[in-house]
Amino acid sequence: MKAVADRDPGNAYLFHRLGDTYRRNSMFRQSRDAYMASLALGRDTGGLHRSLGVSLERLGETQAAETHLLRAIEIDPGDAYALNYLGYWWADEGRNLDQAIAMIERAVSHRPSSGFFVDSLGWVHYKLGDPARAVGYLERATELEPSDPEITGHLGDVYWALGRREEAMFKWRLALTLSDDAEEQALLERRLRTGLAPEEMPGSN
Repeated sequence: MKAVADRDPGNAYLFHRLGDTYRRNSMFRQSRDAYMASLALGRDTGGLHRSLGVSLERLGETQAAETHLLRAIEIDPGDAYALNYLGYWWADEGRNLDQAIAMIERAVSHRPSSGFFVDSLGWVHYKLGDPARAVGYLERATELEPSDPEITGHLGDVYWALGRREEAMFKWRLALTLSDDAEEQALLERRLRTGLAPEEMPGSN
């Protein structure tokens, strides 16, 4: 794909596709640069802004990432992936929670069978300090995506917050067996040793 783009350096579409290839291989600097080249050549689609926003967020360029994700939603208000990505990101960091929940609700309305989107909706309710409302969404999300360690771990957190400690431990142990990410594994191992710390409980911020 790069060779094709190099042979046709004025083709914005090819640079967009090149960026997608890099992004799928977690080569986020290269994907960012390819997407920026596509933008510079005049391409201005919601999908391009969404993909550029994702690449920038992965690189820690958060302000620019938010700008492009918001532009993607402006171009296509029904872009469930952009709505969920930005809404989940904000919810996970405890920011803009009212906007985050509205975005995720819109994403779920477009793709109700997506376990990842349903997980996001449960997680934002948890972050808002309402684990009782979150639990149904998280249980549904684990049914839709039973092999995803992050979703399973989220349900463990919600169970712990509800005082359902044995169920929380079971979900954290299951998530640990599903995960191949060292950072996530370390977090789950700490959960299994000590549970949720008081400052990690919903509504503690």
